[in-house]
Amino acid sequence: MAGLTVDVIQREAKSFGEYQKGRSLYYKHMVSLGQVETFWRGEYKITAEAEENRVRLQISDGTIASFSCSCQDGTSRRLCRHAVAAALAWLKNSPQ
Repeated sequence: MAGLTVDVIQREAKSFGEYQKGRSLYYKHMVSLGQVETFWRGEYKITAEAEENRVRLQISDGTIASFSCSCQDGTSRRLCRHAVAAALAWLKNSPQ
């Protein structure tokens, strides 16, 4: 199984600037992982909180299949800064 990578997270971000903001949140420890559910090999559902925003990620076979965030950008097709921070936090703690 090919796991999620930083390159995938960066590519899925709304913009490079949004990726950098999310990375900054992650490095400043402003994101906390909540529940992580495993469904199939390589499929995970993650909840997290970043800057008081609730994030949900679904990761499947090394890609971000879907996400949502309670921020104003959380319904776009691309990852907001909070989703980037959550994905980076999961990547560091993932069972890859």
